[in-house]
Amino acid sequence: MLALLNPKLLLALWKISPYKKTIKLFALGSAFVWIAFVGLFYVLTTSAKHKQASEKNNDALEKSATATEQENSPGSTLAEEQSAFATPISSNVNNREDTYAHRDLISEYYKSGRFASALPHLDRISQDFVGDTAFDLQAAEVYSGAGQYDKALTMAREGLKLAPYHNGLQAQEMLSLYRLNRIEEALSKAQAALSENPNSLELLTALGTMKIELNPSDADAAMPLLKALRLNPKWTPARYQLGRKNQMEGNYRDALNQFQKVIEQEPFNGKARGQLGLVYYNLQQDKEAEREYETALTINPGDYNSWYNLGELLLGRSYNSRGDEQLALRHRTLKCFLTALEYNPNHYSAHFRAGVLLNGNGQFKEALRHLQTALDLKPNNVRTLVQIAVSYENLNMMDNARDYLYRAFELDPLNQVVVHKLRYMSQTAAEPGLG
Repeated sequence: MLALLNPKLLLALWKISPYKKTIKLFALGSAFVWIAFVGLFYVLTTSAKHKQASEKNNDALEKSATATEQENSPGSTLAEEQSAFATPISSNVNNREDTYAHRDLISEYYKSGRFASALPHLDRISQDFVGDTAFDLQAAEVYSGAGQYDKALTMAREGLKLAPYHNGLQAQEMLSLYRLNRIEEALSKAQAALSENPNSLELLTALGTMKIELNPSDADAAMPLLKALRLNPKWTPARYQLGRKNQMEGNYRDALNQFQKVIEQEPFNGKARGQLGLVYYNLQQDKEAEREYETALTINPGDYNSWYNLGELLLGRSYNSRGDEQLALRHRTLKCFLTALEYNPNHYSAHFRAGVLLNGNGQFKEALRHLQTALDLKPNNVRTLVQIAVSYENLNMMDNARDYLYRAFELDPLNQVVVHKLRYMSQTAAEPGLG
């Protein structure tokens, strides 16, 4: 059969055979078979050569890797540098995609005001966008919204290195300074920036925010906010702060009007919803207040102020309830305060309220944990000292209870609760009274 695949033999048969047509077809088929046979042989031999070369290269790489490990002692940066240069392109692409995925999540959390949720992502990539002023501004606002004012200040100043007259970054810098209690420095920077750009909405709002918090009843405190609204009546940040000023002054009807206008423009403004809930609470419209708090928390589950305020509302309602209804309300109230502490572990009032509720539940050890934290935050608070004494008294640790009551007595010797409890404990211990 193989002999028939010989081209010379086929040519001879062609010359002598009367069946030239049949031989022609057979020759064409044989040619195709021959070409396929040669091609297959070439592929097999080439593959074997590549396999041998690959094995040699792998041996060389293993020897090189071993030599590198021996040459580079622990702590040497050479191996790390080699590893960095050897990172596959696909890995770089994945890292870049991962970085932008984190940035997208930060933006989504930022838009909904869920600043605490954005923090893990922001901490991971905060150094990956050096020179990006838009990112620096957003990062500063996220850190500020989460109460991390030192980091907010750092990000604002990073952005200002490249854009020293960026009004948004200037506003974040001065507000961060203000929150860090560097008030004079913050006000000075605000005045200097406004002298350069007197119609900046961001700068006017930042100055107005600081002024209303320092003295809400000051007639001039609202002037920067009112100017911003004259320049742009739809500028919601200034209107929001004006509502806060009205709320702090007790002008709840005016505050209600301002926050409702904000929500008309921005229905998903969680902060404005939370403030509106507080207005309704102060107007003793509890159902409306609860609705707005829950809406605010749906928009931003990390809004610790709304969690705390909802807890206050439910606590007040529990005082007018009895039996199972009261127990259920106290349970919901405690959950609100504990959730507020998840998002802001340094919330004094939430620690104090949680401690009082736990004392009432007979959970005295758990109460002490929150009350001690509250005392660390406000060391001279008489109410906290008294509640700690209550916890120790119920744990039958009378010396500890007495010590905290004496501390409270030194701070407020006219406090009748303190005086009564000390007198009672002295009589119980057969000690002289306070006279």
